[in-house]
Amino acid sequence: MRYYLKIFKTFYIIIVLLSFPPRLSAEVDFSGFIQLDKRVLREETDKPFVGMYNTFRLESKAFLSEEVSALASLDLRYYDFANTESLSELSQREEINPLEFGLWEGYLDLYGFLVDEVDLRLGKQRIAWGTADKLNQTDNLNPDDFSDLLDFGRKLPSTALMATYYLGDFSLIGAWLPSLRPALLPAGGIPFDVKSYGFPIYEDVNLIIKEYEIELPPKYLRNSMGAVKLAGNLFNIDFSLSYFYGYDDIPIPEVVTITSITPASLSPPLDIEAAIKLNFPKMQVISVDLAGEVFSIGYWAEGGLFIPEEVKIEITSDDVLIAVALDLLKESGKLPEEIVYLEDKPYFKYTLGMDYTFKSGIYLNAQWMHGFFTEAGEDNLEDYIMVFLEKKFFREELKLKLGGGIEVKDFDDFSENYAYIIIPEISYYPADNVELTLGTFILEGKEGTMFGQMKDQDQIFLKARVSF
Repeated sequence: MRYYLKIFKTFYIIIVLLSFPPRLSAEVDFSGFIQLDKRVLREETDKPFVGMYNTFRLESKAFLSEEVSALASLDLRYYDFANTESLSELSQREEINPLEFGLWEGYLDLYGFLVDEVDLRLGKQRIAWGTADKLNQTDNLNPDDFSDLLDFGRKLPSTALMATYYLGDFSLIGAWLPSLRPALLPAGGIPFDVKSYGFPIYEDVNLIIKEYEIELPPKYLRNSMGAVKLAGNLFNIDFSLSYFYGYDDIPIPEVVTITSITPASLSPPLDIEAAIKLNFPKMQVISVDLAGEVFSIGYWAEGGLFIPEEVKIEITSDDVLIAVALDLLKESGKLPEEIVYLEDKPYFKYTLGMDYTFKSGIYLNAQWMHGFFTEAGEDNLEDYIMVFLEKKFFREELKLKLGGGIEVKDFDDFSENYAYIIIPEISYYPADNVELTLGTFILEGKEGTMFGQMKDQDQIFLKARVSF
């Protein structure tokens, strides 16, 4: 029954989007797309996350007057895999054909608000800051969308109030978000080991995580987030300076509650079962970005000085006997007395990039990213060099693209701290606004790297996209 209510609500929203603008006698623009994403794993794996979704998005923008416009877009995601875990669920259509839908963006634009130089935008919106190609270090207002782990740099819109004050060739932008929206994780699970959280796990200790608990910041005014940005152009170079105060959208461990220790004699090796409580750390970011062109070579650079608050992991237990055992393990050195997960020391993340189109028509795009979106703390930042080449043929009806990148965790010990990803693709455009793409992901690397932990996730993919 709930499944059919969802369907009814979906079509109701579509009807509203299609019907309300004409009643307001407004000029209305419609657009959207349908994208199918089909993937298969090349080999068997214990942690598959290949279950991808298809997307239908419909957007309606109404120009109510010269001073007012409104936008609403509906996002519908439907999955190819079932969520069934029991025989009884085979009779529930929503488990066989899972779908998610909701408002993607919905906001009101007020031009010349109070004074001619000020524009105001209120509602759910995507606030994209930065000049890099997806690998943005200054884009911290919207949460990360990790629903596709191999599509880097995706973000989700957030409810916000944004004001822009135009000062000739410059603009001053302020944004306020009433609360944190966390990052979105993939529906098919994460193919990472728990040790990727980074806190020490000793060789003779097997830590078994039985439960994860997430605690969001309470929705008080003091926990709201905000940012300001000054943007402009000098000497044909676009630039901006910005400041952000808020939270990281990726939770990190704060409390480890031990529920079981075996053997009771505390003789190694030990199996320790635990529940982890994760919180979202506060942070400030001072950022700068720029973009320009010289000798037909496009270039961009952006970086952020991240100023975190210290996060310590507390190891505890609700059981008196286990608490005593923990004290003994700490005294013997088998468990640390204190774990500082994130130090209150500033660290700098940056992205450098360039692109160029050769006379042969080959397009080159290259970027160097120091510090991925999920990485925090100076000692945890890795380097990623991403490059892709593309060439179009047959009056641009066919496109060949070879992309990939290398991840380096430690240049001083490169042979044990590297990984790579290779992404060859071929795209065909049979008609305007229609794109068919066939490709593959090839991943390889050492266990301690991000790509290395996904080396058993090699995939073949087929995408079809129709825009209107």
